[in-house]
Amino acid sequence: MVNIKYNYKMAKNSNNSIYGNSGQITVNEALSLLRKISGDAQNILTIDGKLIINLDQHRAVQAHFRQKIDGLESAIGAIPSIADPEYKPIHDEYVDGLHGHIRDIRILRNAYLAFYEVDS
Repeated sequence: MVNIKYNYKMAKNSNNSIYGNSGQITVNEALSLLRKISGDAQNILTIDGKLIINLDQHRAVQAHFRQKIDGLESAIGAIPSIADPEYKPIHDEYVDGLHGHIRDIRILRNAYLAFYEVDS
């Protein structure tokens, strides 16, 4: 079996947060992710709680989440679609779990992207 680990941090309670099915994130976490991915988040302008970023930074954030989702979808593709009847419940549970992880990452991606405004 393929062992998938993913890790993301959700804030418990804070202001300026966006709620999703998996929890919430803060504008500070959105800025932290931007620094981690693009590296040049020194002079980021904030207007009405949104981080103003350029198109390259926006694409980098999207690519970050796309890579996670693609990896999980590849893992699903690597699982044999036909399982012995005795292993079918475990097989289905594992595939459903991966689909749940993909859903959670998409929710998290949308929460992060809601904090960014692309400067045109």
